[in-house]
Amino acid sequence: MKKIISFVLIIIAIMALTSCKETLPSQYTGEITLQTVTDENTTLQTTTDEDTTVQTVNYEEVTLETVIDDGIVYPVFRTPHGLIKVASAEEARGEFPFLPSYRLLYYEMRGTFSDLVEDSIFDEWLFNSDKFANNDAEPQKMLLLEFIQDFDIPREKIDKAIENVLEIVHSLMRDGIDIEFERYEIPNADVLYTFNSVLINDYYSRDLKKAIAAEKSLQEWLKNNQPYRTYSEFLADN
Repeated sequence: MKKIISFVLIIIAIMALTSCKETLPSQYTGEITLQTVTDENTTLQTTTDEDTTVQTVNYEEVTLETVIDDGIVYPVFRTPHGLIKVASAEEARGEFPFLPSYRLLYYEMRGTFSDLVEDSIFDEWLFNSDKFANNDAEPQKMLLLEFIQDFDIPREKIDKAIENVLEIVHSLMRDGIDIEFERYEIPNADVLYTFNSVLINDYYSRDLKKAIAAEKSLQEWLKNNQPYRTYSEFLADN
């Protein structure tokens, strides 16, 4: 059953048009201001509120890139696996009963990840839980993140699943498919394994001002820290 579901979900994704720690990731609040410096360069400020103390990180000369494809201008977001062209909520809506605030990957459950648990267990989790209790309401937690948390999937297993997704996407590229569209976006395990819902939501936001600020905050933190290996490790540390 799960194999069929996983296959269908992959097809839907394609058809829909992809341990020392500081407190920053778990305290990131996503308060962002944006100041235009020039037409091309922007200064981003991300603020986090920790024990009523506001810490501000300034990011200067951040280039907000766009590309033109078939006459359509797409803003571009750079991930560890390459750039992606981000559609507007109206263009990405497809079969969603809501305007998607997040990029398509936020709502997907691909087969390479669902295969990490037994078929019957996955089916029960997906259909007999409250994951889709209100299909008309936009979820506020990334489905893959919820899966990782509920089953305490170790980082190394997700990394292996990501490698498998990369192989699939690269095979599509060899077949001439433009893999820069957001439907082919690959998960970023570093941001997922901070287990910071606000940071993750901003990172996968369709609003690239939020996404770029979240990415910069993540990179600053990674200079001196490592993501958690499991959700249970995160819970023990917080």
